[in-house]
Amino acid sequence: MIYRIIFVLTLLVIWSIPTMAQENNNKIQVMGTVTDVSGKPLKGVMVFVDSIKTKSKTNKKGIYRIKLSPDTKILAVYSLDLGILSMNYTGQTNIGFMYTRESGPLSKENLAEISLTVYHEPVGDTSW
Repeated sequence: MIYRIIFVLTLLVIWSIPTMAQENNNKIQVMGTVTDVSGKPLKGVMVFVDSIKTKSKTNKKGIYRIKLSPDTKILAVYSLDLGILSMNYTGQTNIGFMYTRESGPLSKENLAEISLTVYHEPVGDTSW
C-alpha cells in the first residue's frame, strides 16, 4: 500500500515539473536603466506592470530586472521625487526610462486618477 502511494506521488511530481517549467518559459526577462535628465542613475525607483506595483525596484546603478508575461500592456516606473513614466509594452527586452525637466511628482489626486496608490513618509513640514 505504501509503495502505491509513493508511486502515485512520484508520478504527480514528474508530471508537474514540465508544467512549472512551461509557466516560467512564457515569461519575458526585461531589464533597463532609469536615469534623470543628466543621465545619473536613480536608485529605488518602483516598477509597475499594467498599473500594478511589483516588488522590483532599481538598484544603485539605476538598473531594474523583471519578468513579464507576453500579454503585458504597460510598463511604468515611479519616483517619489520625479513622478511616473510609462510606455506601451510590445515585447522589448531592454527598456530604459529617462526623466526630463518637465517630469515632476504627481499629486495624490493624479495618482488616484490612474489607479495608483503609493504610500510613503511625508518629507519636510508635516504640520498641515
